[in-house]
Parts: sequence; C-alpha cells; structure tokens
Amino acid sequence: SAIEHFEVAGAGSPLRAAGAPLGEAVQSFEQYLAWSTAAVTAGQPVAEPAAAVVDRGLPVARALEAAKAAVAGPLREGVSARVDAERAARAFGLGSSGALVALALLLAVLVTRSITRPLAHALDVFQKMEAGRLDNAIAVHGTDETGRVLAGLERMQRGLRESLERDRAAAAENARIRVALDKVSTAVMVADPDGRIIYMNEAVQALFRGQAAEIRKQLPAFDAERILGANFDVFHRSPAHQRNLLGSLTGTHEAQMKLGDATLKIVASPVVDGGGHRLGTIVQWFDRTQEVATEDEIRFIVDKALQGDLSRRARAEGKTGFFASLATGLNGLLDSMANVIRTIQGSAREVSGGADEISKGNTSLSQRTEEQASSLEETASSMEEMTST
Repeated sequence: SAIEHFEVAGAGSPLRAAGAPLGEAVQSFEQYLAWSTAAVTAGQPVAEPAAAVVDRGLPVARALEAAKAAVAGPLREGVSARVDAERAARAFGLGSSGALVALALLLAVLVTRSITRPLAHALDVFQKMEAGRLDNAIAVHGTDETGRVLAGLERMQRGLRESLERDRAAAAENARIRVALDKVSTAVMVADPDGRIIYMNEAVQALFRGQAAEIRKQLPAFDAERILGANFDVFHRSPAHQRNLLGSLTGTHEAQMKLGDATLKIVASPVVDGGGHRLGTIVQWFDRTQEVATEDEIRFIVDKALQGDLSRRARAEGKTGFFASLATGLNGLLDSMANVIRTIQGSAREVSGGADEISKGNTSLSQRTEEQASSLEETASSMEEMTST
C-alpha cells in the first residue's frame, strides 16, 4: 500500500500509526459494501429506498474523510522529520543530503496524492449519489485500500442504479394499475393483512356516500369520509368475528348484509405474492338495494296476480336501466292480461245472453206447439161428431 511505500523513505512509524483510522475506515466501508452487495447487486429486493442506502453510507464517507485528514498530518510530520534528519546528516555530504531530502519530499507528495485523491474522489461520488446521481464515472487504480474502496463504490453505484430502475418500472406499472382501478365501475377496496383499509377506488367511495344514511341506521358511528385507514371490522357488529374471517381467508368469500334499507353484497379474496405470503385482502362491493327491492315488489305483484288480482302495478319511479325496463314491461303485461280477461268476460256475458234468448224462444215454441195440438184435437173431435150423425 501507499503507507508501506512511504516506510522506505524512513517515515513509516508515525505514518503506520496514523494509518489505523484509514484501516478502520476501509473495514467499515467493506462491511457496508458487503451489506449493499447482498441487498442490491445480488438482485434481491431492497428494504430501503436508494436514498436511504446512500444515507447509510455517509458515515463511512465521513470516516474516510477523517482517515484522510489523519494520514495527511503524519505525512507532513514525516517529511519534516526526514528533512531534519537529512540536515543533521549533512556531514555525509551536501549533495547526497539534498538528493535524499528531494526524494523524501517526492515520496511524501506521491503517497499523499495516492491516498487523498482517491478518498476525495470517493467523497465526491458519495455526495453526488446522495443528491440522486447514480451515473458517476469512478476511476479505479490499484488494489490497495483506496482501490478497494473505489471498486466497491463503483459496484454499489451500479447495483443502486439497477435497483432504482427496477423500482421505477414497478412504480410506473403500479401507477397504471391504480389509475385503472380508480376509474372502474366496480366498487373495490384493499385491506392489509391486519384488516386496515389502505385503498378505496372512486366507485366504492360513491357507494358509501350514497348509502351512508341507511348504514348509520345499523352502525351509528359510520362515517363515509373516514373509512380509509380504518379497520374493515367497522362494517360488522362483531369486529372480532370479522377480523378472524378475513385473517383466515384462503379463497373467495361472498356475503350479503342488510344495513337499514340498504342491501350490500361483498366478494372478498386474499391477495398473496409469488411465494404464497399473505399481502392483504381485496373486497368488491355491490349495492343490491334496488335489485332486492325490485325482487320483493315483483314477487308480491305476481302472487297477487295468481290470486286473480291484476290491479297491482310496479313502481317505475326511482328505477333506472334494467329495473325501469322490467317495471314498465311487467306493468304492460298486466295491462294486457287485464284487457284479455275483460274481453273474455264480455264475450261470456254475450254468450250467456244469447243462450237465455234461445231458451226463451224454445219455451215459446213449445207453448205454441201445445196450443196447436190442442186445437187439432178439438177439430178431430168435431169431425167425428159430424160423421156419426
């Protein structure tokens, strides 16, 4: 190393002692490098953001700067001691003394530069990395302590840059998915493994705002504006039951709840990563209030129609889409059935009236026939009397 080279010039003892901080700083950096290599360059997920990784290396950089300062002082002292020694040995020859002093000064400058310049370069790179720059050119020369520091710093920067690129790509993908979920018509919320609600899309927020008054009839403390961050058991009278249900969920679970006049259906599914670890729960909400009310209304009307009462009608007010069409169609069907029955009843009455007239005609004909028969009998009797005389 540079310290060992300087010992040749006779200044090794104080410099070796001053080199201890440098050795400690290098050891500290190698420990930090081992951590960053395992967490970043090995392609494993990094638990901390890139800025935090850089921040963790700042104490190492400060230690290197301190080592630089510690080495520079003994170097100057070593050079001065060497100069003094050469002056004392001037009796051996002015020319050789001057040459030795020049050699000592040259070695001191070279050693100082070989240590301080790489350390200054490392500190500059650390500061740029702290500012977010991860494309710094790092020149590595030699395999001594400073060379190992720069080589490790270059590997760490490359690993951080690759990790940051992966994180940015994942963040962009997650942002696209989130924007899509925000705009879908299905009401969706996501809870963490403890049941704390960490995401709600626009549809589910609109659902809860629209049914807040009905939900409060069952859950007085319900606040549609404070759901995010609350626990999912806010929707259940028995929080422990709800928490255990979600916590032990292994497949899709469907349930329907009646809250006031509102009928809400949920479809809950566990969210797991590639390793099978539970990440949370995704819950879809469906507002079946209008659907259930329409089902009950139609069931009542059909039951009445089966009993012969066709006067009931479905309410079209307040219904939209399919339910409005269903109410209109059912009412039209009932109107048609009522008209048909009225027509049949009218025809039956006409047939009944015709039958009565035919019956009366038959009776009149029978009477006339009897009268004519009686008249014929009288005529026959008269003729018999006439012939007998």
